[in-house]
Amino acid sequence: MDVASSQLAGAGNSQVPLPQTSLAEDVFLERQRHWREYLERDNRSNPDMEEIQRIIATKAESARLVISVDHIREFDAEAAAQLMAEPAETIPALEAAATEIARSAAAASGIDAALLQVL
Repeated sequence: MDVASSQLAGAGNSQVPLPQTSLAEDVFLERQRHWREYLERDNRSNPDMEEIQRIIATKAESARLVISVDHIREFDAEAAAQLMAEPAETIPALEAAATEIARSAAAASGIDAALLQVL
């Protein structure tokens, strides 16, 4: 029996197995969640979300989302430092979060969300 299947959720006699994910997947999902919080932050002016909305509204096929590291630093200096120190590990989670948000916003606007890919 492997470790993951021997661990059980809950207390007492509960027999619900915990989902099996790798540490790398867990780290990626946590980073993606953090970037989603950054992009969806509730500020008076959120230039990144405004740009995502503009791209969707204009249905720009070749638009690019450029995110300022200064904006990230204002939100979370540690995340900005991590982005600069480990871009190969950090940027894919930011791209995934931005793509997820853009697709949700596009779908809410009646636009084919499958056409959106944030790179």
